[in-house]
Amino acid sequence: MKFPDLRKHRGGYSIPMTPFTEDDKIDQDILAKEIEFCIDSGTDGFCSPAMVSEFEHLTEEERKVMIRVPLEVNAGRLM
Repeated sequence: MKFPDLRKHRGGYSIPMTPFTEDDKIDQDILAKEIEFCIDSGTDGFCSPAMVSEFEHLTEEERKVMIRVPLEVNAGRLM
């Protein structure tokens, strides 16, 4: 297995918050807007989900959402 050259991964990385709806589901629309805001603000990449606040309380499916949504919104614009 070949590992990526991590030397090219430099700069400021955003750790998106996990937005929830009133019924405690991940609010994917708000998450998408948050990711777009971070990209527009000049972030160099994302770290999601990260070991902050609610991470340990997310289900496996919710963690997948926290990976999928940033990837879809990013659409290859950032590494």
